[in-house]
Amino acid sequence: MGKTLPKPKLGMVIPTLNEAGNIPTLLDRLRTALDPGNVEYELIVVDDDSQDGTADVAREYAKQDSRVSVFVRKGQRGLAGAVTLPYWV
Repeated sequence: MGKTLPKPKLGMVIPTLNEAGNIPTLLDRLRTALDPGNVEYELIVVDDDSQDGTADVAREYAKQDSRVSVFVRKGQRGLAGAVTLPYWV
């Protein structure tokens, strides 16, 4: 008998700014694409303190799916900072 390999794991960082209207659709589409695969995943929404409630919408979504995490960056903006690992881990 051969060894069973562990499931691959994926963490996807999703930087956002004022995307309240788009984030549920994006998360739905990502789940639709990832669920059939044999991969454990986490969808990490990193919001740049949006004023349209993006983080609140993402948090509501996360209540239904433990694979979704939400981090809010206060007073900081920009794609590079949102995806820099040490800041929010």
